[in-house]
Amino acid sequence: MTDLVVVPTPVLSPPYDEVIVRYQGPWITVETLTHNGRNDRIRRPAEDAVPLFWRFMIEKFGIHPSPSGAPPDEELARTDG
Repeated sequence: MTDLVVVPTPVLSPPYDEVIVRYQGPWITVETLTHNGRNDRIRRPAEDAVPLFWRFMIEKFGIHPSPSGAPPDEELARTDG
């Protein structure tokens, strides 16, 4: 399996922060590589891949698993009006 690399948009010239997802047998590793050196890495069983991916997206980029990428309360406000 190929690694998944996620960067914020619009993609600017490097350096930029990125989240990398790697599958290694029964394990998944999700890590953040930042231009300021505040890197983070978590290794878990592969069945935890989706929740772990979204945890990193929310914490590192502020992107939520909603149609617009907004936090759930903001998503609800967008659909109410």
